[in-house]
Amino acid sequence: MEQVKTQGDDTLQKWEYTSARHSDPVSLAELLNKLGQAGWELVTCTYTESYFSYTCLLKRPVR
Repeated sequence: MEQVKTQGDDTLQKWEYTSARHSDPVSLAELLNKLGQAGWELVTCTYTESYFSYTCLLKRPVR
């Protein structure tokens, strides 16, 4: 887990991470929407031609 110091505050934000992978962009969008409703924020998403799939990294504050 990464700890990031927030501006103007002495407390550290703790994050948890997860990833999502799918070959179909429509199905991936549906999955990302569900994860977003659960508090996950998309950090990055890449397409890998050799695997014909999208891999996305998401984060949310530790609860």
